[in-house]
Amino acid sequence: MSGKLWETARKRVYFLQRWPSTTSVKRVKQRVKELTPRAACHHDLRETIAKINPVIRGWGGYFATGNASTKFNQVDSYVWMRLRKLMRRAEPQAG
Repeated sequence: MSGKLWETARKRVYFLQRWPSTTSVKRVKQRVKELTPRAACHHDLRETIAKINPVIRGWGGYFATGNASTKFNQVDSYVWMRLRKLMRRAEPQAG
């Protein structure tokens, strides 16, 4: 029950306490990994992001209700890391 609303207006408002399971987070990370293979470093990064966006948005939309910010941050960090690796592989090596 919400504390502040109850104290001021005597309204009972309930919030859903739901977050993605560990299996669900692993599944979306696996899907991102499939969409960002090592060979994708030679593709335009915008195309790769366009492939990943529907997956991330769909997963995030499904778990948007509830308290999932920690899990969202984990997935966001993973996606950022994968894209960063692709960008670094695409850079010509100085040597």
